Amino acid sequence: MKVPTYQTQSQRTTESNTSPLTAKANPSILSSPQIAMKNFADTAYKISSDFYKKELKIRDDNQLTSAVNAFAEGLDNASIEANKEQDPGKIRPKFDELTANLISDTASTITCKDTKSIFVNKGASLLTNYNININNQVRKKEIQKTFGEKVKREKFLINDAVNGNSAERVAALDELFGNDSMGLPGL
Repeated sequence: MKVPTYQTQSQRTTESNTSPLTAKANPSILSSPQIAMKNFADTAYKISSDFYKKELKIRDDNQLTSAVNAFAEGLDNASIEANKEQDPGKIRPKFDELTANLISDTASTITCKDTKSIFVNKGASLLTNYNININNQVRKKEIQKTFGEKVKREKFLINDAVNGNSAERVAALDELFGNDSMGLPGL
């Protein structure tokens, strides 16, 4: 028996095709231009944001450095000016008067609040160090003044002990070396 073979279909039929007609499209391939544009925009934003942050940091660091330097210079000038006083009791008030508004005046030149608070802390630390130095200088001047007065008094008493009459000589020697019987301590 002979089996017929199918060659070509030349006639139209009313039967539908057995495979369904579907659209096969990959969404990631279709959206790849938008993804590339988004990645480009994200990278550009990150670069510009990093650049802006670095610029702000540089500006804030420059402001902080210049403010600290100006404050230290102001403290130096106040210390020099206060030490011109001869009376040790006037040095401390003069220094306090000269530095009263120095921190707030210098801090007003800084625009960033965080940098301003850092400066105020550094300024307070610097001011504490200068206060210690001023107190030491006041104490040294008080010692020098007291010592100078004692030296002057000692020279006067030695002069009285050598050149004075007998009453002046006894009084000068008693004050210089003390007198246990009278309860006088010596210099």
